[in-house]
Amino acid sequence: MDSRIAVLLVGLVVGALAGGLAVGLVQPTQSGVSVPSMTTTAATGCLAGDEPRAWVGQAGGGAGEYRAVYLENYSFSHDDPNLAVRGDITEAGDGRWELALTTESETPTKAPAEDCQPRTTVSASVALPSEFETLRVTLDGEVIAVIEHSGNSPAFRYLNESGN
Repeated sequence: MDSRIAVLLVGLVVGALAGGLAVGLVQPTQSGVSVPSMTTTAATGCLAGDEPRAWVGQAGGGAGEYRAVYLENYSFSHDDPNLAVRGDITEAGDGRWELALTTESETPTKAPAEDCQPRTTVSASVALPSEFETLRVTLDGEVIAVIEHSGNSPAFRYLNESGN
């Protein structure tokens, strides 16, 4: 009787493992990333002259479910020492997307130090459908970059002095 219970328990464990493996193979892998989605970060300091170069890039995401697109180290000078940067991703149609970055003054406003030219550095990550065609990035309505789908290969490039 004890050997039959042991065989039954082993059979249950093997069956559970085999069933779990089969379910894992049949169901597609999911990354947990919402598409489209985006995150932005911004930091304001003083213009130092040694800011890192801005770049854009893209790479495949989670089992081909989405395409990750990046804007990194984009810096701009301004007069307001308390500047907030907000982002919004919208579909313009036919595989075209826009990441609109906007700035607004935060309160309380304080005067910068006399030897400080305020500078904000912005970075953004965007998850787009894997078949997107272009992503246009704007800052307060001005185009700073247009990123075209690079196929299945990752692609990275520096932004030139004119910002494109």
